[in-house]
Parts: sequence; C-alpha cells; structure tokens
Amino acid sequence: MAYNPGPISVNSIGVANAIAPNVVQRYWGGGQILWVGNRSGLKVGNGSSPANPLSSLFGSTGALAKLNATTSQGHVIFVLPGHAESVSAADIGSAQGAANSFAVVGLGAGESRAAFTWTAAAGTWLLDTDAITLDNLRLFMAGPTGSTTAITVAAAMTVSGNGCAIRNCYVDCGVDADQIITLGVVVTGKRLTFENNFVHGDPTAEITAAGAFMRLTGADQAAIRNNYFSLANATVTDGIIETLTTASLDLTIEDNYFNSSKVTSTCAIDFGAAIATTGELRRNLLKVGADGTAGSVVFTVNAANNVGLLDNFMVNNVNERGLVIGTAST
Repeated sequence: MAYNPGPISVNSIGVANAIAPNVVQRYWGGGQILWVGNRSGLKVGNGSSPANPLSSLFGSTGALAKLNATTSQGHVIFVLPGHAESVSAADIGSAQGAANSFAVVGLGAGESRAAFTWTAAAGTWLLDTDAITLDNLRLFMAGPTGSTTAITVAAAMTVSGNGCAIRNCYVDCGVDADQIITLGVVVTGKRLTFENNFVHGDPTAEITAAGAFMRLTGADQAAIRNNYFSLANATVTDGIIETLTTASLDLTIEDNYFNSSKVTSTCAIDFGAAIATTGELRRNLLKVGADGTAGSVVFTVNAANNVGLLDNFMVNNVNERGLVIGTAST
C-alpha cells in the first residue's frame, strides 16, 4: 500500500515527511517548513507547499525573511530542483536578521539541484547566526560557468555563527583564469561541520595570491571530513586550507582528498602561521603538482602548532604510491 503523508497542513509537514523524511527528522525542531522554487512553470506562492513555493531564498519577500528573525525554532527551508538565484551583493541573506537554527536543503540530485551563483566581486553569503545548515546545494562561487565576464570574488562565504554546517554540496571555484576567488569560506565561528562536499576549480582558475579556499581563524572544534578538494593556488606555497591570525583549537580534518592542481604547486594544507593550532589530521590524501616536494611542505606546519598526524599520505611524483607525511613518533 502506498505511503499516505496525510493532508497538506499549513506548514506542509505532511508533504515534507513524504518527500524527505530523513531531512525532517534531522533538522526540523518544530519551526516552519517553507518551500522555495523559481524554475519555469512554477507559480509564485506563499511557501506553504511544493506547489506554492516562494520564488526566492533571499530578499525582503524571500524565505529567510519569512523566518521572522525567530531563534532556536529548527526551521527547514526546502529548495526545489531547478531553482537558481544570484549572490549579487554583500550579505545577500541579511533578511534573515537574527534567525538561527535553520536548514536550507536542496532537493533533487546532480545537475538538477538548486544553484546559487556569485555575480558580484563583493557578493557574500554570511552564515552569521548559530546553527545554520546548507545541505545538497550547488554553489558557484566564481560566477556563472558559461560566462566570459571577468570576476574575482573576494570572500564568498563567511561562517561566524557557531555550530553551522555545510554538507553534500557541489562548490565551483572557477572555470578559467577570468573567474576566480580570493577566499571561498572564511571560518571564525566554532564547531563548523564541513562534510561530504565536492569542491573544484579548474587548474587555470587560480585562487589569488595570499588566498585559500578555506581560512580557519579561531575556528575551534571545526570538523572537516570526507570532502574532495581539487583547486589551484596562484602562490604555489599556499594551501587549499590555511590557518591564520588566531589559533583554531581541537580541529578534526579527516578522510579528505586534497589535490593542489597547479603543476608547480608544493602545498596542500598550510598551517604555517605561528599560532598554537591544535587538533588532528587523520587519513587524508594530499597531492601536489611539483615533483619531489618534501612532505614538510605539502603539509606546512609551524612549530607553534600541536597537531597529531595519523595515517595521512601524500603523492609528490607522478605514477608513485603515497608516502606517509610527518615525523614518526618514537
């Protein structure tokens, strides 16, 4: 017998449970369930169901504004397949106000997932309140992939709220030398979870000098796990992930693949700042472009750090097997 979700209620909980029960169980805390979609053929509604979606996430009439700055409610915003929206200004999500504890969840798979595209160099999406989750979205941080318009996005996303998460997303950081970023994700909040994401930039789309895809500054207890990173840095000694300014304590970086794809690159992870970062790197695979690069450069670490290295491997020459990085304990 077919599952019957029951009637579509005002906040569409019945429909949500039928379409994405695991998401509802994971994120919903009794707050609103809203629907967003603007693909061709959808009418503009009040967000109460997939058939009556709001047309935008951002802006004064978008789903974030409809949260009414409420806190600790456990809202869920479902974004329908085919939705497309631009990050065209600084703090594009400012209409959320003080709202926290909500999830923005894309429905669908692969290329049908909702797409958010940075179209201005100063465009930013700020996760600046606690417990915001982005799940199963496509994030084009360096502009439209089919465009030839030059753009350098300065800092696409800053996570200053505590307990935020970005998971199951496709993140594009450029398709050519004209569409690039300086910083992808800047983390200053505590307890970020960044997991199961596919992060890619063409080798010609080099992250600008002194930049990185992810910068950790006082990002205590961040967990970065099970991600694929393939990116190029203009400065070959810069890492895909770096620490800077304020030590990040009790980091967990595990089960990731890092490909620093510029042919002359020497660094995949850069903990070279003289700050007392602590934590563990476990079971990561690191690959750089420059043959013969020493392991102490592939993972650059300052003596002020206290980071445990457990079963991390690097490849620094073509057609060779991995080499364990770090000095062996005695």
